[in-house]
Amino acid sequence: MVNLNTNQPTDVAAQDPTENDIKEYFDFPVTSIKKPDEIVNTITNTRGLKKVGYKQVDLLVENTIIEKKDAVKGEVIAKNSGKFANKPFSKSYTFFCSPDGPNDNSEDSYIAENIKMEWKPEFKDSPEELTDLDFDALYRLKKTDLFTIEYLSKWIDFYSKKPNSDKKYKFTSEDLKNIKITEIKSSEIRFESVDIILEYKNKYSFYLSFEFNKQKYYKKKIVLNKDEIRKYYASGVYENLEEFKETLFKTSNDFVLKISNKYFVDYKNNVIICSVFLLGKGRGNEKLADIVRYEITGFKPLSDFSKEFIVQRTDSLDRYMQDILKDTPDGDVKAIVSPLSNKIEKELQYGMIREDNIINTLGDNLVIRLSNGQLALKLKEESGNNPNLKPLIPLSQDIAHKDIHFIPLFTIESAVKKQGKLILELNFLIYRYSSTIGIFKRVIVVNL
Repeated sequence: MVNLNTNQPTDVAAQDPTENDIKEYFDFPVTSIKKPDEIVNTITNTRGLKKVGYKQVDLLVENTIIEKKDAVKGEVIAKNSGKFANKPFSKSYTFFCSPDGPNDNSEDSYIAENIKMEWKPEFKDSPEELTDLDFDALYRLKKTDLFTIEYLSKWIDFYSKKPNSDKKYKFTSEDLKNIKITEIKSSEIRFESVDIILEYKNKYSFYLSFEFNKQKYYKKKIVLNKDEIRKYYASGVYENLEEFKETLFKTSNDFVLKISNKYFVDYKNNVIICSVFLLGKGRGNEKLADIVRYEITGFKPLSDFSKEFIVQRTDSLDRYMQDILKDTPDGDVKAIVSPLSNKIEKELQYGMIREDNIINTLGDNLVIRLSNGQLALKLKEESGNNPNLKPLIPLSQDIAHKDIHFIPLFTIESAVKKQGKLILELNFLIYRYSSTIGIFKRVIVVNL
């Protein structure tokens, strides 16, 4: 029996068509369940070249051998041979269908024919998120033994009705002992359901299915590492998203997480928007979930920025301003200094206070040692094409520091020359963060 992932697009390079390709070829409607004889008649008589899958690959079935027809169970297994993408193939495929149960007109037969299953009310809106059903064991690991009626009845109710009555009744725990699951699998006809073949009182076989969205379920397996995320600013993480991936997510060893696209930073809400997909190990790295818009939240609050951002004078700024103001008397020199703001910006030393185990190991060329004993990472301008908007990034190349990626802008509020000093009062704002970080002040004292 072939078990194929029908959610995946047809792979032209593959030698064999998927089970979904075969069903499309034989034109089996997604929502109808045929009788066994109808299945056999269709697959033995349908011939001719057809295009299948969204890539419209050529498929030609030339020969069909019926290997098994179980009318009671509702199952046909057939080996189909022919050409797929102009390459020979020969493989067995399983077709589920409506069983031909015993025609004994008994009450038990009537009950079996009318058995239905429904999610319990508290789970029906989103069973993938609200239940603990281990879909991964069924879908990826093929551990079907777990899926008994007793197990499913934690979240699903079974109903039927008796002859000459339109009133449905819910099965009790005793009633459920009469139902046995003979086969269960993720649907190969409907992408968001699970197919079950059951027996009632070891005599009456019937087919049921319940809705279950694989994408929603596997999205739960993508877990953000909130304890780590809160240590970092979103802007720099976005710029280095692939490097931060292992820090941002807590992913089981059973899965592989990939970031397929990064879109933007929502600066107002401090969120990164990207797309991710989850692969399952042990099944050809099959794609289990593909989330086009995934939000990474919980980053370091922007209220911390102004407390951590350091601005200092430098010896080169001292020398530059000495030459500019050497013949200027003490007093207000804003009119002289303001036109020089671009040069002043280049000569200032910027830093960002950090408290981690890494910064303590860095040399003086990478850190600023503050008078209160704190350490700050020295920042530099990142090279880029826009000379007016160059982000500041750390000199340290450790990934734990690469979340720092900001563009500070300032205006000169006041500039006063007094007793061999130039006292600059600067109003800072951070590009793209003006509404969240806001304006904050720094006072710089330059030696003249």
